[in-house]
Amino acid sequence: MKVYILTAAVTVSTFTRVKANSEEEALAKASQRDVELYFNGSGTSPEDSWCIESGDGVPCDIDVQEGSEDDWEGSGYEEEDEEADEEEGVE
Repeated sequence: MKVYILTAAVTVSTFTRVKANSEEEALAKASQRDVELYFNGSGTSPEDSWCIESGDGVPCDIDVQEGSEDDWEGSGYEEEDEEADEEEGVE
């Protein structure tokens, strides 16, 4: 089997919290913040970053490139790979 690497753009929702005297000030402060993944133990804070809790978009602008076995090894899928090969009768 060949290995393919696919990349895509996905839209996600994000949030942040700002203390400010006006909407304009809040927008100015928020626009300077980085986007971070947000989950228990991540250390990410909505008071410091734009937080992404989960993906909710649909992949678009998908690009497909042929990879190599080196791209697959170490991915954690070797065990599943061996099971699939056994089912297909591949040695």
